[in-house]
Amino acid sequence: MKNLGYIAGEITKGKNLSENLLKYGNGMCSMYNGLGFIKMSMNYYTVLDIARDLQNDKDLLNMINRLNELVERFVENDECDDYEAFNELNSFREQIIEIMEVITAYVDRLRIYEHVLNRVEYRFNEVNWITTTIIPT
Repeated sequence: MKNLGYIAGEITKGKNLSENLLKYGNGMCSMYNGLGFIKMSMNYYTVLDIARDLQNDKDLLNMINRLNELVERFVENDECDDYEAFNELNSFREQIIEIMEVITAYVDRLRIYEHVLNRVEYRFNEVNWITTTIIPT
């Protein structure tokens, strides 16, 4: 990290730009790649944990099996030049995004419904009904 900071300083000063930009780009790619692997491994564990709980959901199990195959292809291939696997992974990601958009729409509607119910529940509160109808002020 300190080395990247030094290289960034050299780039800011305009010294040896062609070499320093290449070093900085490679260093940042390495850091982002490491972070991506850490995030993927932690989220992957969560997905597998959910899959164990939902053994009866065939669609979910098919998606997880497909994800397992893609992960194995990336882990086995050190060069990561498998564009077919990348495109398949990207289409898999887009499918998940579509599913999450539908779920988010339902959650948004339920939150609005809850807000409306919270606003009108006072009218239907038993104590409030008794005091306003039996004992008028």
